Amino acid sequence: ALKAIAVYKQVKELIRTHAPELADRYGHVAPKLAEIYGQLGLSGDALNAWDEVATRHQRAGRDREAIQVFEKMVEIDATNPLPRVRLAEACCRVQELDRAIASFWSAAELLLGLGRSDDALKAERSAIEKLAESAVELNKRNQALSAQTADFNERVLKFDSANLSGPTAERQRRLLDRERAELDKSVKALEADRSAFGPAAEQKAKAFD
Repeated sequence: ALKAIAVYKQVKELIRTHAPELADRYGHVAPKLAEIYGQLGLSGDALNAWDEVATRHQRAGRDREAIQVFEKMVEIDATNPLPRVRLAEACCRVQELDRAIASFWSAAELLLGLGRSDDALKAERSAIEKLAESAVELNKRNQALSAQTADFNERVLKFDSANLSGPTAERQRRLLDRERAELDKSVKALEADRSAFGPAAEQKAKAFD
């Protein structure tokens, strides 16, 4: 394993100094090096190697791949707040605000435990900002769904009042039934998101009173 590390590091250095244009072609080198570090229990080196991989993904616009790497980093060292902050920031980039909030809170709790109250406060503020964004987004979804439901109910009322019959009326009825089913799904999804958001936000806010 140590010989493999030496070889991979030599390849990385050659690419960095003499052929940077080949970095993507040999992108498998850094992840392999990170895996070997992890197998040897060299968590610090593994974290550094994975961080390099994540940074390359982000520079190339591969944010979801970067998120997967940050998740690996959290698994390697669950007591290190930095990977959680990086994970939260990456989730923000793809608008996965729930995951971002959870990671920010976790990082803040770890930072408090390490006595780094200023850094904890920054992470807490980031989480609160994302909570506010989530609240705004939920409100927008609720307003849009309310308007959509009101429009649908009005069209159903007009259809029922017309007392239409025949094949055309049956087709229209089936279309309305499908639309109602889709609306019901949207309502249930919104209710689930709101119920998950409310208690979590309240619980986390109390934790930092």
